[in-house]
Amino acid sequence: FDETMADSKPLSFSCAPKNNKNPPRPARDFFPAKLYEMLEAVQRMDLYAAVTWLPHGCAFLVRDKRIFVTEVMPRFFKATKIRSFHRQLNLWGFHRL
Repeated sequence: FDETMADSKPLSFSCAPKNNKNPPRPARDFFPAKLYEMLEAVQRMDLYAAVTWLPHGCAFLVRDKRIFVTEVMPRFFKATKIRSFHRQLNLWGFHRL
């Protein structure tokens, strides 16, 4: 603890930008929201052969990695490699069953 810091003003942090050049991203742009949107959309797009919810609705299954990477991922994510997708899952606390 530095004594010079004892009399200084408290620090505050914000996720809001200081200028208006880069407004905060909408919540739908975050990975979990995109993942949910993708899982719901693949059912409507008949791509459930690639990825689908499990029956209990608390997990999902990538059934065909090739179709998932070539057909599904480019529509919903910037990542083009399955390893990048796995990294995002890990960063957000998802785990493999």
